[in-house]
Order: sequence, then C-alpha cells, then structure tokens
Amino acid sequence: MFNYSNYRMYFLGLVLLCYFPIDAQDVYPKALDAIKMLELEQAKQYMPTAIEELEKSEDWAKLVDLYKKMASLYGYNKDYQGMKTVLVAAQKLIKQHLENSCKYKRTTYLLYGEACYYHGDYHRAEGVLEEGLDCALSELKSREDTIIVADYYYNLGIVHAAKNNVDKALDYSLAALSHHEKLGNQQAISDIYHNLGFLYYGNKDYKKALKYILIGRDVRLNIEEGRDVYYINCNVQVAKTYRELGLIDSAFTYLSKNIDAHKTNQHKEPETYEGLAQLHLERGEFDEAEMYAERALTIRKSIYGEMHPLIAKTYALLAEINAAQGELKTGLDKIQAGIHVLDETYPIENLAAIPNSMKVLDNNILLTLITLKAKLHLQDKDIPKSYPQLEYALEIVDLLYNEFSEDGAKLQLFKTAIPVYEQTLQLALEQYEHSNQQEYLDQAFQLVEKSKALLLLEALKSDEVRSFGSVPDSLLQQEYQLNKELAQNKKKLFEVSKKREQSIVDSLQNNILQLERERTKLKTVFKEHYQQYFKLKYNEQQLSLTQIQEQLDESTMVIEYFWGDEALYVFSVCKTGMKYHIYKDVKALQGNVDNLRLALTDVNLILKASDVAYNLFTSNAHFLYTNLIEPVLVEGMDRLVIVPDGNLSHIPFEVLLATQAPILTDDKPNYAELDYLIKGHNIHYHYSTALLLRKWQRSKNKSKILAMASSYTVNEAELENIESDRELFIRSNLKDLPGAVAEVDMLQSTFYGDFLRAKESNETGFKDLASQNDYSVLHLAMHGVVDTKNPLYSSLIFTKTAENTEVDDILYAYELNLLQLKADLVVLSACETGYGKYERGEGVLSLGRGFMYAGIPSIAMTLWPLNDQASARLMTDFYNNLCADLSIDEAMQKAKIDYINGTKGRSAHPYFWASFITLGDYMPIEIARQGFWVNYGWYVGAAVLALLILIVGILKRKK
Repeated sequence: MFNYSNYRMYFLGLVLLCYFPIDAQDVYPKALDAIKMLELEQAKQYMPTAIEELEKSEDWAKLVDLYKKMASLYGYNKDYQGMKTVLVAAQKLIKQHLENSCKYKRTTYLLYGEACYYHGDYHRAEGVLEEGLDCALSELKSREDTIIVADYYYNLGIVHAAKNNVDKALDYSLAALSHHEKLGNQQAISDIYHNLGFLYYGNKDYKKALKYILIGRDVRLNIEEGRDVYYINCNVQVAKTYRELGLIDSAFTYLSKNIDAHKTNQHKEPETYEGLAQLHLERGEFDEAEMYAERALTIRKSIYGEMHPLIAKTYALLAEINAAQGELKTGLDKIQAGIHVLDETYPIENLAAIPNSMKVLDNNILLTLITLKAKLHLQDKDIPKSYPQLEYALEIVDLLYNEFSEDGAKLQLFKTAIPVYEQTLQLALEQYEHSNQQEYLDQAFQLVEKSKALLLLEALKSDEVRSFGSVPDSLLQQEYQLNKELAQNKKKLFEVSKKREQSIVDSLQNNILQLERERTKLKTVFKEHYQQYFKLKYNEQQLSLTQIQEQLDESTMVIEYFWGDEALYVFSVCKTGMKYHIYKDVKALQGNVDNLRLALTDVNLILKASDVAYNLFTSNAHFLYTNLIEPVLVEGMDRLVIVPDGNLSHIPFEVLLATQAPILTDDKPNYAELDYLIKGHNIHYHYSTALLLRKWQRSKNKSKILAMASSYTVNEAELENIESDRELFIRSNLKDLPGAVAEVDMLQSTFYGDFLRAKESNETGFKDLASQNDYSVLHLAMHGVVDTKNPLYSSLIFTKTAENTEVDDILYAYELNLLQLKADLVVLSACETGYGKYERGEGVLSLGRGFMYAGIPSIAMTLWPLNDQASARLMTDFYNNLCADLSIDEAMQKAKIDYINGTKGRSAHPYFWASFITLGDYMPIEIARQGFWVNYGWYVGAAVLALLILIVGILKRKK
C-alpha cells in the first residue's frame, strides 16, 4: 500500500545526509558512504563500530541520524525487521538523551511508522505516526516541513485502510492530496488518487473507485519516475474492481499485463498472483487458482518473513480454494497455519483452540480466518465445532467495534460482519430445534437484538453514564465543544463542496481532520484515566430473554426482524413465551415490500387506476401479513411493538391485512371495510428491544406544548443574499403548508403552551425555547427535506429570518445530536420525517431518529408526504386521545380507526391515514387542556358584569 514510500525513504535518507557533515573519523564515514551507495551488507558491517564511536563521544543527534539513514536503506531492501530494529533504537535515544525533542521525532517517527506498518503492527504504526504528526505540525514552517506533514497524512491513510477504518483513511488521504497539490508533487498526487480508488473500492463504490484510479493514471502519464510501479498498482486495483462488477474477462486482461511487467519489475507480484488466483477460483479452475496463490505465498514470505498479516491473508485464500474443491482437511490446515501466523503462540494442531485476540497481529484477518473455519466445519456437517468458532468470530467483531471511534467505521465493520451474525443465528436455531434447550433460543434473539441501533444506544448510554464516571466537567465540555465544532465544519463543507470552491473545501477538510484527531485523543484519555466511565459507556450488558419477558406487560408483544442475505428471521416475545419464523425467499419478499409502498404512496395510481391500485395493495398487504405477522402472533396481545429491519422500516404494519380481500373488478373500492391489523392491535415501533425497555427520565410537571408552523414566502432580495446553492434551491421551491397553521391554531385553542407562526417559527427560536423549557410536546408543522444519499443532511425547514449566514433556519439531522431537549414527545408533522436511508446495524437514519439522539423518548413521524385535511383530522383526534390519558400508541390507533370509520371509498385509503407512526416510549404523557373558564371565562365575566350593571340600574330606578 505504501506505493512510493520505498523510494521516498531512500531519498529522505539522502536528504538527511546533508543535515550533518561527514566526519573524518574512522568507521562512521564509511558507514555513511555504504548507505549512500545502497550497499546494505557493507553498511551492516560498519554499523556496530560506528555506533560504538558515537556512543563514546555521546553525539546522540548524529547517532539518531545514522539510525534513520540505515532504516532507509533497510526499507529500500525490504528488510522491514532490520528497519524496525534500528528505529526502535533511535526512538530510545530520542527519549533518553535528546529530551524527546520534536526536531528528531518528526523524521524518525515517519520512518518508524512505516516500519511498523510493513511489520504488520498497524496499531503501533498508528500511534507512532500520530505522535510524529503532532511534532511535524508544531514545526510547520518551510516547504520541506509541509512535505513531511503530507507524508504523515499519506501514511496514516494507508494504516487506517489496513485497519478497515475507511472513513478515517479517506480523511487522511484527502488531507495528503490537498498538501501535495499545493506542493505540485505529481508523483504523490497520482499515488494518493490510486489509494482513494482503493478506499472507495472498500466502500463498494466501484464506479468512484475506477474514476480515481484512472485520474491517478492520467497524472502519472505526465511524469517518468515510478511509472512502471504505478502501472502495476493500477492494473491490480482495476482488475479487483472489474471482478466485483462481474467483468471477469476485463479483470484477467489487466492482470495479464502485469505478468509481462513483472519480468523486469517485481513490485506487487503477490497482489497480481492473488488476483489471478481469485479469478481462476471464480471460474472453477482450481489447479490454476492454487498455483497462483502458492506463488503469492512464497513471495510474501520472502519479503516479510513468516509472521505477517498478509501471509495469513494468503493462507485464507488457499483455504477457500481447498474448500471449493471439497478438500476440507487441507483447507482447515491452511486456516490453522494462517492463525498461527497472526498469533505465534497458537497451537496449530488443535482445531478447537481459540487464539489470544489481544496478541493477534490483525483481528480483521483473524475474523476472516475464523469465519472461514466455521464455514468448513459446516461443510463437513459438524455443527458442534462450527458454532463455537462463530461465537468467537462475534467476539472479534465486538473487539474491533470498540477500537473504532468513528461512526462510519463501526457501521462499515458491521456490514462486513452480517454473514457472521446470520450464520450464527441460523446455527443457534438449528441447535435449539435439535436439543430444545432454551439457551439457544435466547442466544438467537440476542444476536438479532445486538444488531440493532448500535450507535444510538451508545450515544444514549453516554449521556446516562457521565455522572457516574467521575469525569471532570472540563473534559465533558471539551467533548461537547469538539462535537459542536465538527458539526459546524461538516455543515460548511457540505454547502461549499456543492460550489466546488476547492481552497475552502481543503481548509474545512483539514479542520475536520484535526478535530477528529482531538476527539480520538480525548477518547484515549477517557479509556486510560477514567476507566469506569469508559466501561459504562462502551460495555453494553444485554438483557436476557427472561429479563425482557419480565419487563413486558401481559398484553404487549415485541416482534423483531433480522433481514439477512439468505433469509428473513422473525421473532416475537411476550410475557408467556417466544416464537420465531424464517422466510427464505428474501428476493421475492423485497418485491412485495416495494409493491406495498408503491400502492401506499402513488397518488396518481390511487386516483386514476382504482382497481389496479386496490388489487396491488390488498394482495401485497395480505401476503406480508401471512409471512411477517401471522406465524409469530399470540392471541390476546393488544399492543404489537415492531422492531423492523431493512426496507421493512419503510412500510407501516398497521395496513397489513389479516384476511385476503376479494379482487376488485369495478371502479368502487371501499378501503374502510378491509381487515387492517390496526383494527385488532395498536401498533408501535422502536429501533431495538433494549431501547424499548430503557427507563426514560420524565418530569411530572410538564404540561405545555411548543407548536410551530413555518412559512416560506421569500422575496427576491432575500434570495439574492443566500450563498448556499442547496438552501437557494429549497427556498425557491417551497410553498406554505395550508394545514400547518390550522394545526397550530387548533392546538392553541385547546392547550397551554407557546404557539409560533411565520417569522416567529425560526430555527433560533426553536433551539432556545426547546432547550430551555420543559415542554410535554414539541409539535413542528413544516416542510421536511429527506436526503437519502447523505442522511445526516436531512432537514426541517423553518421560516427564513436570520441574516447571519451561520444560522440558515434549516435544522439538519446531525445538529439534533448536539441538542439536549427535555420534551416527552415530538410530533413531526412534516413530509417523510420517518423515512430515510437504511444502514445495517443502525436502522433508518431519519429526522425522527435525530430527535431521539437529542433525548426525546417518543416520536410521531411520517413515512410519506401528508394530506393536509386528513392530517388535521388525525392530529385533532390524536391530541384529544392523549388528553384522555391514553398511551401514545393507543391515542394514534384510535385516531386512525376513527378516521377509517368516518370515511368511505377511496377516502379511507391508507395513504390518507397510515403515514403517521409512533415510535419510542409509548407511555401516556401529560398535556393540560384549557378549561371552560380559560376559553370562555371572559364571555361569562362580561355577561355577569352586564347583569350586575342592569340590576344596579333597576334598583336605582326603584329608588
């Protein structure tokens, strides 16, 4: 991966020769001359005596310099053990005799980080490079200093890529690119573009991967140095990308070019041969696949020795080839050899042995090997041996998860681990069916539960444990401030990147990178010095199935889904027991879900093709009921709490039909008569069972509502002052929502609180009021904008009032994470506030979810755009039901059923009433209705006063 570092290390060594004059003394000058002439063996002969001379004279600076030059020569000759050895010695000298000076650390640690990387010690490489980068940034004065900083960024990008921390690798790579573009370093620029292609490949964005690789190739065509090396790199990566796209012949073409190139240049030979092995494996050409994989293994060993993660990776490839041929014993031997490479203490002859994950060189590759080992045991139909391996694989996933501080890296890890979860889940259920032991059923459900709302649970846990972890307020404030500044910079970057203002983009990306580094350092402080806080925050204790059942009431059932690659797994849990169901045709199921959402949201279809719309809806709604609900339903359950997965998050379960409706043959559909699930059950939603059972702190003194209805009339002068293209587009196209003001008027006439419209309904007003007051309900009637590509930039649009560009009156989802709101319920009466991009391990990244991050326990949100009249009716009934002390889900259920019963024909179509769903804590909330005297007291008072005046007048006349 360090595509140009071997050359750069050598040239850095030559540059370092100029820093100190060559002595005329005995051996030291000869050692320098040997290094300069690339004579490794001769230099090794001179080194002991030269070191002894400098130690006697106590010329520590010169000795460190000698070690660096020697390290460069070792690196040039691919002797990474020798390179690391001399740099360890240099590091000790800097600490012991040179006061840990940055002057010496910044160049030494750049080399030392590379040596650790090539030695396979990625964790150490990251720590060394981060420490060296701090020094390099502190002495950033000249062009040479900038080159060193850029090289640190480049190398850190490589290390994070090796650790599968793709988001962080991208941040560092982009920072390196920005610096080298300013420096005009074309060779480095082309290498970085190649690495960006590799990273986007890792994110499975294959089109972007090809784009960046080819950009780098075009840059390299203009320079001579290293063209052969780059040509080989480019062919390897393009071939890998074509393989993922299914273009096997094209992949072969590019790797075949490397075969010719390797006749004169051995760079990346193992990668070429591994790529060819994988292509032949896909074609079923096992002899050729094994031949190339063995060749790659031999070369890797000659470069790295016996113990290196890449060697273990090649063993995994050989095991795959053996498994494809049914050679299970040979495949298991290869896996054992690979594990031994990662942990030299691992007993290679013991198939049941578990390696020490704390000593393993690379847990990502260990995860690959252990998963493959379980797969081979399964092929041998040996479940007792396979299941413990899968359990251990999940332990590795947990270990890797806690190593990452970035949300993107955690989600990426979980995506790669989904097959492990699914296979373990499947085996747990098989074990249960064979043994009838409850523990296996418990484990199966816990696996499903563990795959839900990972980041949301972690964020909420963080808020809970701060007061118990004895962390100083100054550090907690620092954590908050870092998160705030990150959000501000990311918001600016999102806006500026649309304008392609590269200089500002570079500056913002650099700011974000430095803030991310500071946040990582702060997490390390928590981990090392405040272990109680760290353990409470990151060590989530899962509830057992029995504990979950104890906390459910007699009439509540949780139905939780896991959408795997091979099947949909459905679990239901209630007070008295648990049921499960497996549906294996997930491709067909996806079609049914898509058809149901189409039938629910396509207004033109509903209005213009009544029979088609009706039949499409009823057939899919009943099919999904029979496969998603019926197999796990228990009689007597009034409340169903749905924890969906995948695209099930985009449909309301209320509309599923318990009985099949007859096919419609005319143009008169009657949707009110259908047997909706909601007619027999109140339906509620959550992101996980753990969140459902979480105890929320609620104030008993809340009773008021904050209701806001924004307007969108913007004049030409205001539009001209908008700098953001995105905001300009939004403000130019939004129109007022007629029903929004009506909703706020209704609430103001009935309840206590603050009711803001038009100019008063702005972002600053919302943040100030909602953060500083204890409202029972936040009701936001306004436009919402869903960004499915960048979910954190989905937003609520307030009235444009602020002239300050820092406040755009657009509340983004990621901004909600920084708010601390105290309300019990938020009602998002805006378009698609519950709709968004689905992320494995986290769920739908919607606006509604953002409010739960902000501390709101209950949410009412929408899955598609609202109909104003229907929404007004639903909201009026919903709030009246809340005042009747109904739970939140019961209040919504009754409002929907009353709507259905009060309409007929097309008007009862679920499009009008099913968009709103409730999620989170369903317990009743307190809102105070204005009484008779509040609404009509002044009328009565006026009448009484008039009556008194009349009586007084009559009495006077009598006198």
